[in-house]
Amino acid sequence: MFAGIDHSTTGVKTCLLSEDGSREVFTIERSPDEDGDWSYIETLREHVNPNDIEMVSYGYSYGDNIDGIVDISETQNRGIVDTLGLGHEFGTGTLVYDQLQQSDIPTTVFPGIHDGLDTIHPYFCHYSPLTGADKFATARYAQEVVQNDDIGPEIDGDTFVAANVSSSAMASYVDEGRFAVRSTG
Repeated sequence: MFAGIDHSTTGVKTCLLSEDGSREVFTIERSPDEDGDWSYIETLREHVNPNDIEMVSYGYSYGDNIDGIVDISETQNRGIVDTLGLGHEFGTGTLVYDQLQQSDIPTTVFPGIHDGLDTIHPYFCHYSPLTGADKFATARYAQEVVQNDDIGPEIDGDTFVAANVSSSAMASYVDEGRFAVRSTG
C-alpha cells in the first residue's frame, strides 16, 4: 500500500494505492479557522491500517527549502524558508505535515516550484513558493500532448503556455523546454 498526498488550494488530498492497483481518494478541506482538534492519522486509519503503508509521498508546494525528494524526518520548519505570501501559516497542511513527521509511517516529501530555481524567470517570482506539483504535471502533460498530437509540423512542444484554472488560476510557461510559472489568482 502506498499513499500520495497533495497539499492543494482547497484541501489536502490523499490517494491510497493498493498493490492490486485499486485506489481510494479522500480530501480534508482546508480551513483558515482550523482548530487543530482532529488527527490526520486517525482520518487515515478510517481508510487503511497505517502499518500497511509502505511509503507516503507528500507533495508540499510550500517547501521552498526542499530541492528534491527527501525523508520528511530530515526537514526542519516543514521545509519552509519564508512564509511571506502563503496565506495561513498554520492550518490543515501544517497539521498533516507535522503528524506525518512525528509518526512511524515512512514518508518522503517533495517540493513544488519555488524561487531560486535557475529555470524560473525573475518576472514570475512574486513570492517564494510558486506552484505545486499538480501545475507542473499539467504543463508536462500539455507538452506531451503538443509534441505527440497532429497540431502541425511548426509546433515542436518546447515553448508554450499551459493554463490550469481550478480553485486557483495558474499559467505555466515553458520556454525552450525550461519551466516558468505565472500565478494569476
